[in-house]
Amino acid sequence: LGDEPTLILLDELVIYMAGLSATGQGNFMSFLGKLISVISKRKQAVLVITDPGQQAAYSGISGQIAAAIGPAAVKLEDILGRKMTDFDPVGKQAAKVIARRLFEKIDPGAAARASASYHQLYERVREAHPNLLPALALSPDYAKRIEECYPFHPRLIDTAKERLGPLPEFQRSRGVLRLFARIIREVWNNRRNIELVTAGDINWGSKNIRDDLLQRLKRDEFGAAVDADIEGKASQLDDGQPGGIHYRVASALLLESLPRNEHSGLDSAELTLAVLRTSESGEEPTHALDRLVGACWHTYPLGANRGWQFRFEPNVIKQIEQCAATVDPSDAKDRVLSEAQSYFAGPLFSLASWPEKARDVQKLPSLQLALCANQAIATNVCQNEDDTDPAAPLPRRFRNAIVAVAPNPDGLQGALEKARRMIAAEQIKREARHSESGSLVRDQLVRLEPSIVREFKLQTCRAFDTVVRADGVAGRFDEQYQVPDEDILSKPQGQKCLKHFLEDKEMIYKPGQGLDPDRFLKDVLGGTTPLPDQPDVFRLSDVNERFLSAPKLRLVPDVSIVKQTIQKALDQGKVAVRTADGTAYDKEGSVSGPAGHRRRIAGDSISLGLRPDEQIA
Repeated sequence: LGDEPTLILLDELVIYMAGLSATGQGNFMSFLGKLISVISKRKQAVLVITDPGQQAAYSGISGQIAAAIGPAAVKLEDILGRKMTDFDPVGKQAAKVIARRLFEKIDPGAAARASASYHQLYERVREAHPNLLPALALSPDYAKRIEECYPFHPRLIDTAKERLGPLPEFQRSRGVLRLFARIIREVWNNRRNIELVTAGDINWGSKNIRDDLLQRLKRDEFGAAVDADIEGKASQLDDGQPGGIHYRVASALLLESLPRNEHSGLDSAELTLAVLRTSESGEEPTHALDRLVGACWHTYPLGANRGWQFRFEPNVIKQIEQCAATVDPSDAKDRVLSEAQSYFAGPLFSLASWPEKARDVQKLPSLQLALCANQAIATNVCQNEDDTDPAAPLPRRFRNAIVAVAPNPDGLQGALEKARRMIAAEQIKREARHSESGSLVRDQLVRLEPSIVREFKLQTCRAFDTVVRADGVAGRFDEQYQVPDEDILSKPQGQKCLKHFLEDKEMIYKPGQGLDPDRFLKDVLGGTTPLPDQPDVFRLSDVNERFLSAPKLRLVPDVSIVKQTIQKALDQGKVAVRTADGTAYDKEGSVSGPAGHRRRIAGDSISLGLRPDEQIA
């Protein structure tokens, strides 16, 4: 070897040892032992041996050679163990090594600013939501790590090393560098202005990244999850906007699920750390995850409520969607109509449910609500009493005592889809009730079924939002007229919601209100049929019915509105009223008694019954 300083490099010996016979391996081990013995006695000589451990460093190596690598590595370790120093050239400097290999330079000022921004974010989130982040994220050491890992988030570095690194196909350092290079290229090519690169910024739509993370790692079966759940469901929930929270959450969750073991996946705290941005408040990832697991086909819960993961196998959500497509549309419609009818039940309006023709709704002089399957039927029943002859329908007499509610077409379609999903879930639950193989399905349905039922109820109630009167569509329930979701689910609220809308829009008289006396004389008395022998005298029963049928008046909730109007006209001296016993009332009081002996009682008040034997002039 000579006296000068000497360095001997032997790279990945096990690759070559695997090709030797048992005798050849023994001879080589003997030679290596002698070489180590000589080197250990020379102060200026160093022997460096690299060992890929359990990694299949070359994918082209045959299965026979790959199987022999393990035993060869064990023998090599037996020889080296007593005389070597084990050194990891990367160690805890993985982030710096990655940065050096991928970038010409990194701005230390930008790294410091990113660290400060994220540290402030994590402190702000901790104050508002103490359990939303792992405790380590709040430490000064983690802030330092953010600066050291810049422009990558430390969580992404940890995932690559600790989750993907142990996979034989990943090739550790080479795999990390290749993956991070491709992530950076996607970020750069798409001009994405982000402060730190996280697992949420992986573009699973990129062929190179999919090849690297799925094909190379022998996880091709996750392609269905990418297509259906990341590029499909998550993108839809984000309305197709790049960098949306649902896509980022799904991306991080899939990356953490690649090891395919019972611990792969994320809980809410780790997920928040993995994808949260400084522009967000903190709860966005958790809420996005809730929506995703209610829609995705390949998400599964981890045991003991430890979080979620992606799997190859479709979950019960996909089974529900497939089964929903076979549900009879008439069954779905029946469920929607039944739920809507329950929601609009109540004491404020007499409910007339699902008329098909105008004559299906009674001629009532009291307030009623027609719950209709569409806007055309709603308009017809408010305008007409009988449409047997479409060319000459009979107009509805008590038009101010009826209002209709109908669904908007898009909302109704959404409710029908929710109904089909609910019916499908019920069918799957029945089929899985007693079988051992249905255990996983039952476990998933325990969590999913309440949300499926809830979505159906909410969508149905929200769909019936179109208010119709005799003169056409009166408007729609916007957000301010909708009751809170929990109230919808707890008890019928439809009539309360409708009344709020009508009162606010001044389409119905409130208690204590009445019609202006002059307008009462013109539009109500002026249109009432008088007595045959007294052209200026009218029965109060006829006046009441005219009040309910006169055009351009508000809805009349009860007879108190008519009585209040007559009393006001009486007080102003515009009318006089006579009761069944012959007593006459005007603004001064009453006049009563037999003919020739009548007398006035000043200040006397009247009690109106709106009966046929009561008259007004």
